[in-house]
Amino acid sequence: MRSRVGAVGLVVAAAAAMACRQIIGLPDNQEGVASASACGLPYGTASCAACVNAGCCSVSTACAGDVACRSLYECLGACAIGDWQCRSQCQLDHPVAASPNYAPLTACAATHCEADCGLTCGGVDDLTPPSAASACQLCLSTMDCKAERACATSVDCVALRQCYRGCVTPDCRAACLTAGLSWLESNASSPYLDAGVPGLLGFGDLLPGIVDPASECTTACAVGANWTCIGNVALRGGTVFATTMSSRVLDYVTQAPVPGVQASICLFNDPTCREPIADASSADSGDLFIPVPPSPAGGLASDGYVQLSSPGIVPALFFWGYPVSLPQAPLAEPYLLVFTPDEVNAVGQSLSGPDASTYSPDEGYAETVAFEVFDCNGVFAPGVTVAANVSPNIAEFYSTSALSLSLTAGSTGTDGLGGLVHVPAGPVTLTATAVSTGKVVSRATVLARDGAQTTVFMFPTE
Repeated sequence: MRSRVGAVGLVVAAAAAMACRQIIGLPDNQEGVASASACGLPYGTASCAACVNAGCCSVSTACAGDVACRSLYECLGACAIGDWQCRSQCQLDHPVAASPNYAPLTACAATHCEADCGLTCGGVDDLTPPSAASACQLCLSTMDCKAERACATSVDCVALRQCYRGCVTPDCRAACLTAGLSWLESNASSPYLDAGVPGLLGFGDLLPGIVDPASECTTACAVGANWTCIGNVALRGGTVFATTMSSRVLDYVTQAPVPGVQASICLFNDPTCREPIADASSADSGDLFIPVPPSPAGGLASDGYVQLSSPGIVPALFFWGYPVSLPQAPLAEPYLLVFTPDEVNAVGQSLSGPDASTYSPDEGYAETVAFEVFDCNGVFAPGVTVAANVSPNIAEFYSTSALSLSLTAGSTGTDGLGGLVHVPAGPVTLTATAVSTGKVVSRATVLARDGAQTTVFMFPTE
């Protein structure tokens, strides 16, 4: 269970990074597609092709010689002008991966050819699912799109967005941030920042500029409801090499840093963490950095966890929920929120529902398994139900707002948060299903332990 806290510094800059709008050439009719080409690629209309030829020919030619880049732009060149769904589908069908020629062409076209190529706000957002693309673009076009356009015209910003789009797990996204750090720092106070939407790829409380700064396009752009990766999620195995895992320990209610918390990295087959593979303690700032040595066979799998303990808090187990594959890895969220015994009992007793006895402090505060669900963009996912494979007496709750939990809500709210009470000690498998599609989007197996709170971060796994 957790509440929202303000993101700062790099997190805010990260939100800026995702503001990138992109893409080029839109035909106004299908007859002109074949002839409206320039510098090796189709651009749909003669005016768009002429503009690219005049200002972006060298980068267009480079893209044409790159299989991934060319495949995407050939698809885009066949979309009718204003057909944002078609363009969004092209992004799914023709991923550019790490193509070095994609960002230069995208940024050049947005800079020089926005009007000629019909690139409203620099182009349709590639992180919006096709089904929402038209409504999203219509909404964005009515807002001040300074942030979107600013990113779409920056090669570095487009490249950073490209990197994020190729990620499913938080350590991959952290690597994108590291690669784009100089750009992020130099643009931390620029109009790239679009704030106000909860959740960013497991990195805080601000969403990149998928939507306008006032967050008025959140619903139209299907923020938190992008499940286009489901059916195609390919997770790496956990690394067996050295890794540094990081986070920050905060008090759930006060949001104050909690220093001196002992943290141990544990494997699932060690349910009481008798043999931790790494240890550290939180600093006065609450910051937690845990150097993890080369791991046993199987590495840091998605069912690994960090155990937190301190005299003033309820013992907590946080399952990071993804196979850690890179040398720098966040513990899913930058904030590990812990409780004092009084806080957890107060929160438990605040559960609203028909059965006031569902939560009983007399039975201890160790019966809860909390979860937080993320969509394919790494955004907190509303409209998701989570079921467990254990006792039918489990009661399910969801967060409806900060510090407000309901036994009758039925599915996750905007923070993707919920939990189960009366969970018996031992292994528990959770299955998350998107209400909108009826499809399973994530599975996670965790440990419930007497005398401890368990939390798991649920990323797409299917």
